[in-house]
Amino acid sequence: MNLSVITSDNGPQFQCAEFRNFALQFDFRHKTSSPLFPQANGEAESAVKIAKKLLRQQSLEIALLNYRTTPHSSTGVSPALALMGRQLKTKIPRLPEKLIPQPASDVDIWKVDQDAKARYKFNYDSRHDAKPLSPLKPGNQVLIKTDGDKTWDKQGTIVAADPNNRTYLVNSPTGVLRCNRKHLQQLPSPLKTVSSDHSSQSSSAFDSKDENSNNINLKDTALPGSPITHETRASSGYKAPQPIRFREEEVC
Repeated sequence: MNLSVITSDNGPQFQCAEFRNFALQFDFRHKTSSPLFPQANGEAESAVKIAKKLLRQQSLEIALLNYRTTPHSSTGVSPALALMGRQLKTKIPRLPEKLIPQPASDVDIWKVDQDAKARYKFNYDSRHDAKPLSPLKPGNQVLIKTDGDKTWDKQGTIVAADPNNRTYLVNSPTGVLRCNRKHLQQLPSPLKTVSSDHSSQSSSAFDSKDENSNNINLKDTALPGSPITHETRASSGYKAPQPIRFREEEVC
């Protein structure tokens, strides 16, 4: 965990000059999540949910005490044990030896937490059939559809990319937008045109004609490198007869 970086949403309280001065004073970098995508700031959203649940309790002090002494589902230890190395005494009867300090290793707690989060991610992706999206590059043409839109009807161009955080700056008809990768769909690149050398060879082949007639010399119409010929043989060695319309004696 990098303690010099603070991640938040794009609330106005984090965009004011007072907060920017606060960040400069305490020497930390402020990073915001993608707009209109609360899932990108899931840790803060989860903390807000827990705080709201505690505030609905009859006694806030008892609710905080119970929360701090309850083992966490991902780490397996309580916040009090992880912070102070010992359990707190609550209204629930507890054996005296359970209150003896038992310092927990920060490295072990971190490993258990990472394994649990990886397991949560795997289960979520499997349940929702989630697949990783390919990163975009500046200059890519994309379609834009946020959670409030119903169709992919807005088009834009990527002007800046931050693939590590899956956020992009998109130049759209309504201005420059900041979007999460989920809200962008890459348009296919335009088809490549046939090279001039290839087209000249094709045209010259079809321009070749027999001197004694106005018909095209069909033996010269095959494109360079083309497997198509007028004398076709099967894999067994059988030579397919030439169609009547290609026989010289039938040409008028």
